[in-house]
Amino acid sequence: MDNNVRDIKDSLIQLIDSMSYSIGKLSSSFLISREIVDIDFYDIKHIIEEIKLKVGNNFEGEGFKDIFRRIDYILSRLEEWIQNEKIYENLDAEIFLDSFSDRLRELKSILS
Repeated sequence: MDNNVRDIKDSLIQLIDSMSYSIGKLSSSFLISREIVDIDFYDIKHIIEEIKLKVGNNFEGEGFKDIFRRIDYILSRLEEWIQNEKIYENLDAEIFLDSFSDRLRELKSILS
């Protein structure tokens, strides 16, 4: 594998890993504060956009498209619940966030 490709993959994996703290905080924030939820959610959303840009510029394949299609749907539902203040004590939101974490693990496995 080309060193440049490996470096790009490594940087993408680091970006994915950098979301762990925000995901954990977001999950626990469902019961705490809208302000905390907003900060963590939009941090995660920004990192996902950065990852999509790097993947789109450097890799091809249906695997990536499918993962990002599902991630986009999950994020859109979470954002809808946040904006409508229906995120708190919302079991569906918790399940969606778990699925989001699963998609990130899937993405990392493709990049590894």
